[in-house]
Amino acid sequence: MAIPFYAAIEFSNRFGIFKEFQLLVAEQTVSLLRAFGFAASADGWLIRTTNSIIEIVPECTAWRDMVAFLALTLAVPSVKPLKRFRALLFIPVIYGVNLVRLTTTVAAVTAKPEWGEVVHNVLWREGMLLFILLLWVYWWRSK
Repeated sequence: MAIPFYAAIEFSNRFGIFKEFQLLVAEQTVSLLRAFGFAASADGWLIRTTNSIIEIVPECTAWRDMVAFLALTLAVPSVKPLKRFRALLFIPVIYGVNLVRLTTTVAAVTAKPEWGEVVHNVLWREGMLLFILLLWVYWWRSK
C-alpha cells in the first residue's frame, strides 16, 4: 500500500491530480456552510467567508484517510475477499465525515478565528485518526 500512497503524493505534486477533487470538496463544503446559515462562497479551491479565506489543499480531501483505512483492511490476514470488498462501502462514510470536519472547521474559524488552530490541529486531526481506527475495528468485527 505504500507504493500507491507515495505515487499518489508524487503525481499530485507534479500533475495536480487532486485539483478536481479539491474543487468538489470546496463546493460541497460551501453548500453545507450555507445550509447552516454561513455566508460562504468558493473561488476554485478557496473558501471565502465573512472574515476568512481557507484553502482546500489535497490533504483536505481525505484521500490519505481513505487509503489508510483500505491499507488497514488489507493488513488483516485470513479475511475473505467479500469482506475486503465490503471495506469499500466505508469510503463514502470517511468522505462524509471529512465534509463535516471541513464544515465545522470553517464555521469555527468564521465564528472565532482564534479557534481555528485548535479545531483543525487538535480536535479534527486526532479525531480523524481515532475515527479511522474505530471504523476499521467495526469493519474487522463485522460479519
